[in-house]
Amino acid sequence: MTKEISDEEYSILVLSVIKHIEQVKTKDSDISLIDIIYDYCFKNNVEPEMVGDAISNDIYFKSFISKDCENNNMLKKNIKKSKDW
Repeated sequence: MTKEISDEEYSILVLSVIKHIEQVKTKDSDISLIDIIYDYCFKNNVEPEMVGDAISNDIYFKSFISKDCENNNMLKKNIKKSKDW
C-alpha cells in the first residue's frame, strides 16, 4: 500500500528519478527507462506504485516514458501474443 504524499514530494521524487536516469544512461544508453525506474525503486526502497503515481502527475515526464516504452516495444498494443502463452 502506498502512502499519500504531497505534490511537492512527488516533484522531489520525480527529480530524483530523473537524476538516476541521467546517471544510468551515461553508462548504458540502451537500457529502457522502465528498467532504470525499477532499479531506482529497488536501490532506494521506494514502492514502484509511488513512483508511478509521481510520474503520472508530471505530464511531460509521463509522455517521455511512454515514448521510450513505445520505442522499446513495451506497450500492450505493440506486444504480439504468442500461441505458446
